Amino acid sequence: GDVYKRQECFLCKAWRLTGFICNSFKKRNPPTALLCSTYKNLKIPLAKKESYENICAIIECNTKMKVAYNIPRENALKEPLYFALLLLPPYIDIKYAITFTNGEVAENNLKVTERVEDIHSSLYYEHKSKQREFIKAESLFKDWRVDTEEDLRRMIEIDYSKTKLEKLTNEESHKVLNVFYEYADKIRDLFILLAAKSSYPYISRFCFNGYLKKQNILGNACTLSDVDRYFIATSLHSEKDSIVMDNNFPRYQLLEVLLRIANRKYKETSAAKTYSSALKMFLNELFAKEEFEVRKFREEKVWSLPMDDLLRGNVLELRHIFKASAEGERFVTVKSAVSLAKQGMSVSEYTVIEAYCQSKMAVIDEARQGHEYKQMVFEEFLEFLVRIADKIRTPKRIPIEEKVDKLLGSLLPKYKLVKRPAFLPEDN
Repeated sequence: GDVYKRQECFLCKAWRLTGFICNSFKKRNPPTALLCSTYKNLKIPLAKKESYENICAIIECNTKMKVAYNIPRENALKEPLYFALLLLPPYIDIKYAITFTNGEVAENNLKVTERVEDIHSSLYYEHKSKQREFIKAESLFKDWRVDTEEDLRRMIEIDYSKTKLEKLTNEESHKVLNVFYEYADKIRDLFILLAAKSSYPYISRFCFNGYLKKQNILGNACTLSDVDRYFIATSLHSEKDSIVMDNNFPRYQLLEVLLRIANRKYKETSAAKTYSSALKMFLNELFAKEEFEVRKFREEKVWSLPMDDLLRGNVLELRHIFKASAEGERFVTVKSAVSLAKQGMSVSEYTVIEAYCQSKMAVIDEARQGHEYKQMVFEEFLEFLVRIADKIRTPKRIPIEEKVDKLLGSLLPKYKLVKRPAFLPEDN
C-alpha cells in the first residue's frame, strides 16, 4: 500500500504490468487498490489433469500476455491457484509461496524489472472509449436546415417565374430551366458570395461587374457596358412582380442576367446554337474558376466535433447573449449583430455584415420569406460567432477553435458571464 501512496506517474517511472500466480487470495480479498484500472483480479483455479505429466496453467488476458506455471504431477494442490495482474514499480520485490498437500512449499521470488517498452494506449482505460465523431443531428446545429435537391429546384422555379426568360427563350424555356436546376447549388452560393459583399440581401451592380472583371470571363464579345444594359433590362418589371432598387437587384434577377450574358457571348457569336447550350457553356466556365468557401468553411470548421464541444460547453451563456442581442425578439437582426461586434471585436461593420450573410440558411421564396434574410436564429448565430472569430487577426496562425475560445473569453465577461471549458462526455 505504501508504494501507491507515493502518487508516482506509472508512465514516467516505467512501471511494469506484472502477472504472477499465488494461492493467497482464498482467505482474504485481493488487493484491488493495487491493480491497474484496466483489469480486475483474475481468479482462475488450475484444473487437475492426471493424464498429463505436468499440470500446466496457461492464462490469457487482453494484454495478449500468457503466463504458464508448471507443477510436478506427484504434487497435488492444497488449494486453487489464482492469477493476479498488477501494475508495479521497478524497485519492488514480491515473495510468495505455493503449498502442496504433501506439505511441500514452493518459494517464489518475483523481482519487477524496469519497463523499456511503451504501454499501449488501451491499457490506460478499463475499456476502449468509443471513437467520437461529429453527428449533425446530435449537435447544436441539428436545426440548421441543409438545402435538399427539392428545395433548390423550388428556389430556381420560383425565381425563374419572376423573370422574363420564359418569353425570351420561347419553346426552349424548359431546357433553360433544367440547366438552372443543374447548377442550382452553385447559383445559390454565387448569390451569397455577391450579396455578402453588396447591399445585403441584394446584389450591387458594381459588385457584380467587379466580380465578372476579376474572373476575366466576359471575353471580347461581351463588355461591362453590355452587362449594365442587361441589368437595366431585367429591372423593367412591374412593381407588383419585383423589387426595383437603384444599382441593386434581388436574387431572381441574377438568373436573367446570367442568361443574357451567355446569349451574348456564345449564341450571338454562333459558338452555341441554343439558349440552353450557351447557358451551360457559360456556367461551366464561370463556376470552374470559382471555389465557394462558404459551404467549405461551414462543413470543415463549424460543423466539427471540437467546435461543437466548445460551443456546447458554453451554450447557456451563448443563449443569454443571443437573447440580449435579440432585444426581446426571437431573432438577431443585422443592426443588433453590428452592435454586438462593437463590444471588443476588432472587426469592421463590413466584415460583420459579410459574416451575417454567410451564416444564414437559404431563403427559398423571397416573396414570402424575404424577412428571414434579416432574422438570425440561434443556430445561425453560433456560426456567425465562429466566422467573426476567424476574421479577427492574431499575431500567429492558430486553430479556429482557439480563436473562438479567445473570442468567448473576451465577450462573455461583458455580460458578466464566465467562459466554461469545452464539453467532455462522461465516458471520456
